[in-house]
Amino acid sequence: MTTISIDKEKCRGCGICINVCPLRVLTTDTDGKAAVVENYELRCIGCGHCAAVCPEGAVSVDGITCDRMEPAALHPDEGRILEHVVRRRRSIRAYKPDTVPVEKLQRMMDVTRWTPTAKNTQAVCWTVIRSPARVHTLAGMVVDWFRESGTMSGIVKAWESGTDIILRDAPHLVIAHSSTDAFMPETDCAIALTILDLAATASGLGTCWAGFFMMAAVAWAPIAREIDLPENHRVYGALMMGYPVYQFKRVPPRNECNVTWLT
Repeated sequence: MTTISIDKEKCRGCGICINVCPLRVLTTDTDGKAAVVENYELRCIGCGHCAAVCPEGAVSVDGITCDRMEPAALHPDEGRILEHVVRRRRSIRAYKPDTVPVEKLQRMMDVTRWTPTAKNTQAVCWTVIRSPARVHTLAGMVVDWFRESGTMSGIVKAWESGTDIILRDAPHLVIAHSSTDAFMPETDCAIALTILDLAATASGLGTCWAGFFMMAAVAWAPIAREIDLPENHRVYGALMMGYPVYQFKRVPPRNECNVTWLT
């Protein structure tokens, strides 16, 4: 349960916090100052917008005052930096055997705490496979599923000849999962994985969406057991991760953005 406190001496009644509140748990009191509505705890999703937007720093969330929150000033080149990262991001399918230091992995994972989630449920959970040997085991289990189901015979033959088309001999695999009872878990996990994907690129790492693994993780129970997936959880996405063998020198062309503008 989230608690919101308003410092009446600091509040000047601008109403900005009221306007940005997703579920209107804020209102004005008789003095024109911000105040919480009755039983607001039943509706508040704890997004923190009220404290983040207050120009006077008058709002506290769960006892955390505005002066203890990280500043969110826009960097002058921030838009161009993100554009550059998105443009140069590639799907990497050739990885060095070197493992990524856990501190670097943790720093990137930490970024995902601020990705948007439906109703601020923050229900995205992560499993990070750090052992290259275990990643290889999981790739073999996907091949077992293909073999059992009689599909993807070319990939099975490639595996049997020593070529991993499943997880590309990546040293790490990052798996996003959530409870099937969560609100819009597919979207939440996809957003979080996308942010992680870009964070990895910006940190000099390579990634590739592990589509074959994602398919098998939903359909093949042994994989859920191997990654110790919690009960009632489902894998909603996964990224291979590691240091790329090759550095791309150019940004390949893409189709023009297909946009319909309505007025």
